[in-house]
Amino acid sequence: MIGSKDNPIVVDSIRNEINFLNNLVTKNGDYILYHRLGSTHENDKILDHYELLDCSGNKYEVYIDGYGDEIISIPPDGFLFENEYFGEEFLGYFNEDTNVIDEKYIYERPEERNGRKIDNYIFESYGTNVGVNFPEDIIDMMIKQRRIFIPDNIDKHKKVILQALNIK
Repeated sequence: MIGSKDNPIVVDSIRNEINFLNNLVTKNGDYILYHRLGSTHENDKILDHYELLDCSGNKYEVYIDGYGDEIISIPPDGFLFENEYFGEEFLGYFNEDTNVIDEKYIYERPEERNGRKIDNYIFESYGTNVGVNFPEDIIDMMIKQRRIFIPDNIDKHKKVILQALNIK
């Protein structure tokens, strides 16, 4: 399984670890939140260990080798990519030939999606590379950086987000 300790996701830089995770959505197109749990040594490689949370409250763990010579553009089981690149602003900075993703791994988002309330708040994958109280600190960070739209009464909307993620 791609993303396991035995078969980690391979990218060519720490920046592309983040780009990879920021581009992931579930096969249903649900956005994710993530954070880094730490690093581990496996088979003479340093792997970064991440915890992911989808908009339905399901948690996943993935391992990424951020020190590879290339980007393996295949998502973990149960996931697809939102876009065909790992962040267009990095094309040309990294090896652009490896940044293009095969279209079978791209989520085709319908023009009109009857999403849940959580989709109105979390419109892109986002996470952090530091230990946090997960996912509450990630949500706070996204609110402060205006990555989550909160029209008024932050506490009320934060409660809606946490309830939608099955975290009461």
